Amino acid sequence: MKQHMGFALFSLTGNIRRAINESLARHAINAVQARILGILTHHPQPVCQRDIEEVFHCSRSNISGVLDTMEKNGLIRREDDLTDKRRKNLILTKTGMDISSLCEEVLDEIDDVLCNTLTDEEQQAISEMFGKMTGALERYEQDSLEKRS
Repeated sequence: MKQHMGFALFSLTGNIRRAINESLARHAINAVQARILGILTHHPQPVCQRDIEEVFHCSRSNISGVLDTMEKNGLIRREDDLTDKRRKNLILTKTGMDISSLCEEVLDEIDDVLCNTLTDEEQQAISEMFGKMTGALERYEQDSLEKRS
């Protein structure tokens, strides 16, 4: 019987997402919010809602709802961009910075759980395989777009 790699990876990512969300729930946050906090923490340039929409490939209304909740919970605030009046920059609050640090600890913990089952060589090999698979999917998506045009 043929093993469907996509389904196996889909199942693994579902399990990882569930473990992350369960751990993050202790801090009243979910994986999407944690990822946004990570982007804001590690991105050197100002980030606006459109940047987040592009990262997540989501609609304005979906991201707006998440950001509204984050703002209501005191994790971020929106500020006018000084150079573009149409743009609102997303700024981490002190609470957002603290929660972002906790999120990184959770992600490190889950990563340790996953990686401790593998040798250094296996970790290197799987990283290389994921890179190849990602490249193959990107080429597939590009080819599909070109065929539709």
